[in-house]
Amino acid sequence: MNEILGSLSSAFFLALLTYGTKWQKGEPFDGFKLLRTLIIGAVLGVIAKLGGAELTADNWQAYEAANVGIIAALDQLVKLIGRFIVR
Repeated sequence: MNEILGSLSSAFFLALLTYGTKWQKGEPFDGFKLLRTLIIGAVLGVIAKLGGAELTADNWQAYEAANVGIIAALDQLVKLIGRFIVR
């Protein structure tokens, strides 16, 4: 369960950072983007849990850092695929 919560917290942190940069440019909040990022984080957490990853006090920083990078890449990939489908 900690792995899923860790991935969700990484996703939420990344979503807040992304929204912060968009907010400065005047873009309104988009709940769909937040939900998309959180779903990606939850899926990654489930995959980590099923894959046997264990989140401990010793490895949580590396786990969170890796999650942020993977979530950011997958978020862009999902957005790209979504734009091709919507066309």
